[in-house]
Amino acid sequence: MLIPFGPFEPDQPVIGQTTASVATNVIPLTDKSYGPFPSLSASTAALGARCQGAFMCRANDGTVHAFAGDAYNLYKLSGTTWTKVSKTDDVYTTPSDGYWWFAQIGDRIFATNYSDAIQTYVLNSSTDFADLSASAPKAKFMAVIKGALVVAGTNDGTDGEVQNRVWWPSLTDPTSWPTPGSAAAAAAQSDYQDIAPGGAIFGILPAVGGNDGAVWLADAIHRMNFSPGVIFDFQPAETGIGTTVPGSLIKLGSLAGYISENGFQIWNGASTNIGHLKVNEYFWDNVDETKLNLVRTARHPKKNVVFWSWASSSATTNCDRILAYNVGTGWWSYIEATAELILSGFTAGYDLDTDAPYTDDADLDSTAPGLDSTAFMGGRVLMAGFDSSHQFGYFTGDNLAATLETGEFLEDNGGRVFVGGIKPIVTGAATLTAAVGYRDDLDDSVSYSTATSPASDRFCPQRVDTPYARARVTVAAAQTWEHAKGIIPRMSVSGQR
Repeated sequence: MLIPFGPFEPDQPVIGQTTASVATNVIPLTDKSYGPFPSLSASTAALGARCQGAFMCRANDGTVHAFAGDAYNLYKLSGTTWTKVSKTDDVYTTPSDGYWWFAQIGDRIFATNYSDAIQTYVLNSSTDFADLSASAPKAKFMAVIKGALVVAGTNDGTDGEVQNRVWWPSLTDPTSWPTPGSAAAAAAQSDYQDIAPGGAIFGILPAVGGNDGAVWLADAIHRMNFSPGVIFDFQPAETGIGTTVPGSLIKLGSLAGYISENGFQIWNGASTNIGHLKVNEYFWDNVDETKLNLVRTARHPKKNVVFWSWASSSATTNCDRILAYNVGTGWWSYIEATAELILSGFTAGYDLDTDAPYTDDADLDSTAPGLDSTAFMGGRVLMAGFDSSHQFGYFTGDNLAATLETGEFLEDNGGRVFVGGIKPIVTGAATLTAAVGYRDDLDDSVSYSTATSPASDRFCPQRVDTPYARARVTVAAAQTWEHAKGIIPRMSVSGQR
């Protein structure tokens, strides 16, 4: 009898459930199994301080570029070194709870931290970032909607701080910010709009929910669509729900994911609560709500999994937990990993002047591909991040030690069962052990038997007599394995043979 681990739903009671009571350091791979989760492997030198924003992009020529920002500087990755590309070294004033947000139009990159002027950099041309425009407002958030730069949550010399304002420059020139309401602004189709109801803006995404864009406020979501004559038209999509956690917002194809006061949501023109009776209560019970500004999200499109990193109540300065969600199956899992920041990244390309992959002429003569190959452009999609030493890398290291537990399985008539062994159903060659969790009463805490390794018949021997049993399977770190589906117990009603 196969007892599946089942979906990870810690908000559910474990008694008599076909859900996983624990699914740690794994990803929800299918609707029947979990897979391994690799560690973050640092591959660069460190930034000067804690990473407070990062961005990877492709230039028009196909090459991949990476940028990052800390409190004082903006950086560009060259080989394995982060080179300062600030307009002046140590010039920026990003607050400790603030972040850099980035956007791209063609080869032009934009960066904003709200404290300083919006910055811009032209790929394969600029040496350093520069102020975008003396007439542009400061902005908390930005996105590219229908090919136009759009900023939100602004501060300018005339109106000061307007937390619910969306503003865009000339539709054809993002460096041109004519005075709103002027003839020049009308000719350039530049304007702003104060969005209500909903409170302050906490994020903006392009091309989601069947709209050109959408704006997330504290207590509402507004559609944003291009309209000739009006330029951008804003209409409420939902009220009474929004987000105050800007780092939780992520584009998932035509969908968007975010965290609201009611938990984890997927938005497709209307919100669906994907964490209800699954992980919402677990998240809010364990997250440090004073560190919600640290929340960040990333997507692994090949596995259709989205990751939300967050700081638990035991965290110090960085996120130490990740919740993973499979968009296709609806399954969740939980990961213990410390990171300053996670992001959806590409493998970086090679600069053949500074970091060519060939070590000598013999390599150059014998190794394919040739120097003009697209292999040197980078661009393979990977989940990336910065570790607690401010170093960048990819989640491609050794697999983390994984733990999975079944729900509690019972004797049909409410009696006791004798568990003589556990056979883990885990594919791939991996070092693993199994134990039995047991308790005599529903009010008791769970105790665990001594974990054992599989014998020649692949059963981990046990001797546990209990009315309430669950199986715990642990896969050692740095092991190669593929799918974990569940366990087969060697079990009988107590007193019977």
